[in-house]
Amino acid sequence: VLFDLDTEAADCCRELGVNYHRAASPGTHPRFVQMVRELITERVSGSTERPSCGSRGPSHDVCPPDCCPPGTRPRV
Repeated sequence: VLFDLDTEAADCCRELGVNYHRAASPGTHPRFVQMVRELITERVSGSTERPSCGSRGPSHDVCPPDCCPPGTRPRV
């Protein structure tokens, strides 16, 4: 990923005259590590309580059977 973003993408943008700025990776930032730990703990504990931000609450993380119906093919 580092080569792709730091070298190839940067070179391509430079050649095309496109502005390019590489955002920092969360890496080992304590808040990122805490979030990953909480997600893993949530999954392995089987807890149904899932923290979320905003007024809509958490979305499902495993699709229910009717979530993603297949598309229909156009008639020929």
